[in-house]
Amino acid sequence: MRKSFHIILYHVLILFFGLIMIYPVLWMVLGSFKDNYDILNRSIQLIPSVWHTENYATGWKGFGNITFRTFFANSFFITIFATAGTVLSSALIAYAFARVKFKGRKFLFACMISTMLLPGQVTLIPQYIIFQKMKMVNTYIPLILPHFFGQA
Repeated sequence: MRKSFHIILYHVLILFFGLIMIYPVLWMVLGSFKDNYDILNRSIQLIPSVWHTENYATGWKGFGNITFRTFFANSFFITIFATAGTVLSSALIAYAFARVKFKGRKFLFACMISTMLLPGQVTLIPQYIIFQKMKMVNTYIPLILPHFFGQA
């Protein structure tokens, strides 16, 4: 009896927290079918009163001569190369730290771990300044290059 109560309580809590975590996704997807007035003034209402599918047609037409196709192509391009860079550099760095004995290895490993603890926002402005001085702003390079040198 007591064990079944714990199992039921466990599943109720998991369901509750699962709904809390999925609510923002549901709000975003269902909000895409609302008009601007409903989004801004009736945001607490999850299900739209009138379903507007023209939002997707407008989105795919794009704005400023840039369509969703361009956004998806950019995302795939950056993701493929950044992932390849991360996997390649991480494998090389991990092998060096795990197998190669060299002077200062523990210090460098501690430095790497400590920089991994920094939030990305801390390095955002210094990275921007560096890439701006190197005249790489408005290119793909700042989005891809850091992944080839390890994230930390």
